[in-house]
Amino acid sequence: MHARQRTLAGLLALSAMLAPAGALAQDYPSRPIRVLTSVGPGGTGDLFIRSLGEELHRRLGQPLIVEPRPGGGFLIAGRACAEASPDGYTICMLTGETLSYNRFLYKQLPYDPDRDFAPITNLFFNTQALVVNADLKVRSVDDLVALAKAKPKSLSYVAPSLPHQLFLESLNRERGIDLVRVPFRGGAEATAGILSGATPIALAAPASLTFTENAQITLAVTVNAASATTDVTVNSFEALWVS
Repeated sequence: MHARQRTLAGLLALSAMLAPAGALAQDYPSRPIRVLTSVGPGGTGDLFIRSLGEELHRRLGQPLIVEPRPGGGFLIAGRACAEASPDGYTICMLTGETLSYNRFLYKQLPYDPDRDFAPITNLFFNTQALVVNADLKVRSVDDLVALAKAKPKSLSYVAPSLPHQLFLESLNRERGIDLVRVPFRGGAEATAGILSGATPIALAAPASLTFTENAQITLAVTVNAASATTDVTVNSFEALWVS
């Protein structure tokens, strides 16, 4: 089955499993379905679910209302999902941070990842990569390290979550550099920072940047280059895959 078909099937199965018997008897869905996401407008997940909204509207007969709940280390979306009425009219598109990582990063969570959610399917996979604005004129991680050492504390980076931040802070520690993290509320703001060069370094999903025409980004290295797919469609990206 094609990836798009698998995704649609997964979302439809999710809708059916969330709906109680009473709702199904009333030709569910009889009103719009809201989708809680843990990323801000313009993030990969937000773009993904909105791109499927029209098709799902056609199949379900009701629109999907996307409600981004970014911030708080992905805790805000988790709590909102856990507190939502289990009436079949709320779908939660949550990240690995909400469902897995956060239980190891925080002493207490405002939700229980095991009891409060009913996982149905993995909608998509993201290849994470270290990307830099092309104006930096670096072609590898070694080039980036050399530039960071030549310009201490002058290069900033975007990390969408704490695990991503830990990865880049490990790079700082292991290579003796001092890239500075700049927090953003959502994917659109972060993407604008990367493309403008205001925050020229990021650990991000290249797919979230391909929606921008003529994006001048150098893909320095994938987090897992050995298993990463290299057939991602890019506009004017310059890709350098390094193992």
